[in-house]
This record gives sequence, structure tokens and C-alpha cells, in this order.
Amino acid sequence: MRTGRAALVRVTLVTLVCLGALGTAIVGARPAGASVVVTRHTLPVPDQSVQPNAIARGSDGNLWFTYSYRQDVGRITPAGVVTDFPIPTFNADSGGIAAGSDGALWFTEFQANKIARVTTSGVVTEYPLPSGGAPQFITSGPDGALWFTEASARRIGRISTSGVISEFAIPASGRGAEDIATGSDGALWFTDPANSRLGRLTTGGTVTYVPVPGRGSGVSTPGRIADGPDGALWVTDDQSTVDRVTTAGVVTLFSDPAAFGGNITAGPDGALWLTSGGPNVVQRITTAGAITTEATLTGQGGGITTGPGNTLWLTILNPGEVDSIQLAAQGFRTTGTDGNVYNIGSDTSYGSLTGLGITPSHPVVGISSVSGGYGLASSEGGVFSFGSAGYFGSLPGLGVTPARPIVGVGYTPSGTGYRLVGADGGVYAFGAAGYSGSLPGLGITPARPVSGVATPPSGNGYWLVGADGGVYAFGGAGYFGSLPSLGITPAQPIVGITPSLTGNGYWLVGADGGVYAFGDAGYLGSAPASGGSPNPVVGLVATPDGGGYWLATTAGGSLNFGDASSLAAVAPTTKVSGATS
Repeated sequence: MRTGRAALVRVTLVTLVCLGALGTAIVGARPAGASVVVTRHTLPVPDQSVQPNAIARGSDGNLWFTYSYRQDVGRITPAGVVTDFPIPTFNADSGGIAAGSDGALWFTEFQANKIARVTTSGVVTEYPLPSGGAPQFITSGPDGALWFTEASARRIGRISTSGVISEFAIPASGRGAEDIATGSDGALWFTDPANSRLGRLTTGGTVTYVPVPGRGSGVSTPGRIADGPDGALWVTDDQSTVDRVTTAGVVTLFSDPAAFGGNITAGPDGALWLTSGGPNVVQRITTAGAITTEATLTGQGGGITTGPGNTLWLTILNPGEVDSIQLAAQGFRTTGTDGNVYNIGSDTSYGSLTGLGITPSHPVVGISSVSGGYGLASSEGGVFSFGSAGYFGSLPGLGVTPARPIVGVGYTPSGTGYRLVGADGGVYAFGAAGYSGSLPGLGITPARPVSGVATPPSGNGYWLVGADGGVYAFGGAGYFGSLPSLGITPAQPIVGITPSLTGNGYWLVGADGGVYAFGDAGYLGSAPASGGSPNPVVGLVATPDGGGYWLATTAGGSLNFGDASSLAAVAPTTKVSGATS
């Protein structure tokens, strides 16, 4: 923690921004390459034409992968240690791989016309298909069995964990089905590229189809498929689209030139991730369809799956690698009235008042983050900075007593200053944080006490919000509406305001967990709409891509919406009073 004395607050007056209208909700995309770290794991394979193929996470926490044109199945630990286990059949040409309900891994042998089982200790057992079929991809089914596609036959196969095989016909012309996944509806869904459709197969053998339309005058060729976090099926399509198909059969196409020949999986962050069959990149697509390129690879990506510790793992077909991708931490921080700081999810801790043995003279009321740190503010205007967060002064340090208690703090996006806001709408700017006005400076008395402050991503200006949902915009912060302007009285007082990813909108959140979206801030749900919150809410924190948010409660828990992950609660020593990213 750093403390010190800052220069006097800079005060200038500007005009309050005029009223605007409630805007259309959209979801923004994260900046390319900003969220991942790729680690290369070169395989000990003398012949670099021997390609790692599909990959799956095993029950042992390791990643297991198949090879094309190699008589082995591979295992790689999270630390990158590779072990190969021999397959009995020569030139088996392994394809898809999936974790079974029995704790073993199951994979297809395309050339050998067999399904193989490998234990986590490396013992391989093979099961020949009754009549060939060139098994291709495989998934664990809702019935505990493994289900697989057959490339040279119009059949879907099923193998029990005891090795009993049965097959189901999928009559049509052309080559067989390609990929297969278990849907949220308890059925098996498979791609049928020869017929431009998806198939749905119940465990009882009933088959129905969902046509996938072509884009423009094109013809769809659905390839890889994954069950998405939104309950829909997501498909890479060789017509350069990513297709979303609900279990009710509603199809949405998202244009993506890199989707041709790609593989896809649901990530640990509530989005879908795919490798490209064209450019050597990894992409991320939110469930709203926002696509970003997240990393460039050393070669063409192959299979991709979720690994331990907020990671993705993928094969590189040539030059023969299995790479890991560490995603940015998903989570947020809260503070209690005693200045304790709680990391909800994977955020890094930089300290707290209780950790330093300090008892604040007044309750801590807010927390604000910068890259590598955060600052706390107390109700009399004290500021406590941790990590790389700068200390630029406080009201007690200036001998200033606020007219009304301080209710929030907001660092600038650059971390070069911060603003404190009082319940009367008074604004106190420190460091390089610009002062663009306040309610007392404009002679305005808010109808209800001010409860929060937020800064747009541009750092130009700020918003204040009142307990009645009134929004006051200063400087370059745009005005996108308020509850009073819509004739809405919130069921419980508004406790915070959070900017959208672009700064062209904001969310308001009430103590009951009610969420009100303005401008391009997307409405993704609220506590009352989902059954209510057992404890009062103190703030809303958006996910890095703007595709979700958490509602933090006074008891240390949270509610998640959109692509925000479900996070474990903490047990605060006092009630939580503020939340930040």
C-alpha cells in the first residue's frame, strides 16, 4: 500500500450532457490477441509429417491425442511431458478421441475399422466394427456409451463401455456423417456435409434432420460440431460460416472466412473456440456471434479441447505440436467495509487493509481496479492503493470533509488518477483524473442520493447515478437514458453503474439485482427475472468481452449472466460494499 499527499483538486465547470434515448443492445468483441498466452509443446517425433490429430481431456487431468499415420496414442501432462502408447494394429490411422464414462479414453481407428479404448495407464484394447465403415469422430453419449460416425457408410455407431457395438442407419446419398456431439436435449447431433444438414439421433435410434441453408448462392457443408454453453449446437461450415443450431432447429449463420475446415469446442469462458482450416489462427466466438482472432499459430490447428486451469489445448498438424492456451482470468474483486479484499474467481490479490492489520476509521465503500492493482475508498474520502495502483491523494490528506459521505471511487483507465464521488453528487478529482463538473457545481440536488460513479473506456468524462436510477453525464461521457426519463421506479435503490465495452452504453443495477441496460449495453438477465437474490446486490461487473456480467452480493456471492462463469462464493468478514473487475 502507498500513501502520500497530492496536489489540490482541479475544478472546472462544464454543461451537463443532454438527455438521450434508450438504445439497441449489442455485444462487443474483445481486442484480438489480448486475452491468451500460447505455449508450444513440440512432440518427440523424428518425422514431422506424422501429425497429431484429435485431442480430449482425460479423467486423469492429462490431455490425450491421436496421431494420423502413426501407430501410437499420445498423452501430454499440463506441464508438457509427452508419453506415447503403442496401438496394436499397424497403420490404424487414429481419428477422433473422447473421454468415456468409465474413466478411459476411446478413439477411432479409421483405416483399421476399429474402435479402441486406452486406460489412463496406457493399456489399449481394440474392438473391430462388424462391417467396416471407417469410423471417424466419437463422443460420449448421454447413456454412458460412446457414439461415433462412419465416413464410408451411412451409419452412426454406438459402443458400450463393455465393447458391445450397434449401428443405426442414416439413409441418404453421399459420404457418411462427419462429426458428432451430445446436445443439451440428450440426443446425439451429427454433421452430414454431403446433404447440407445436421442430424439428430435419439439413443433409441430415431433420426431427424435440420437443413443448414447456404450463404447467398452457396451450399453449406457443415463439418465439426460442439455443444455450446448456450445449449445450442455450434458448427464450423466449409462455406466460411460458423453455424448456430438450436435443439429446436433454428439456424443462424455467422460469416467467418477462417471457419473452413476448422475444429470447434466450448471454452471455459462461456464462449466457443475454433482452430482454422485456412489461416493458422485460433478464434473465439461469443454466443452472440462476435468473432475475434485471439492467437496466431506455428502451423495449421487441428483438434481443440478445454483443459485444466482455464486453458485450451490444441494439436498443430504440421510441424507436429500440442499447444496450450492460457486464457485471461475470469473473475472480479470485492471489498468489505473493513477493507478486506476478496478475489472472486481467478483474479490476483495485491493486498488489503486487514492483511496489513489496518482498521479504517470509516467504512470502506468502494473499490476500483487498474492493470496490476486496485484502490479502496472510505466514506470520509480516504484512499488506499495496492499493487500498481497509484496513490494521488485523499480528502483527509487535504483537510477536506465532504458535504455528504463518499459513496464510490473510480480510477481512470490509464491508472493516472481517480475520482471520489459523494452522495450529493460532489466530485473530487485526483492525479490526472479530469474534473468535468458535479451536481453541487451545477446547483442540482439529486432526487435521491448518488450511489455510484463510472468512467467510460476512453477516460473522457464520467457518469454519476442516483438511487432512483437518474444518470448524470459529464465531460465526454455520453448520456443514453435513465430510469426517471423512462418513467420507471426501481423496486429497490440503484446501487451502481457500469460502462459497456465501447462506452456507448451502461448498465444500472439495483439492490434487488434488477438490471437496466442502456445504449449498447446488452441486457442478459437479472436476479428478479431468474428467481431473485437471497442477499442484497452491491454492484455489476462486466466480463472482459462485454458478453456477460456478475452481480456481486453483500454476503460474498454472485449471480452470473451471459458468458460470465459461475464462481464460488467467499465468506467475508464484514458485509461486501463494492465490486470491480
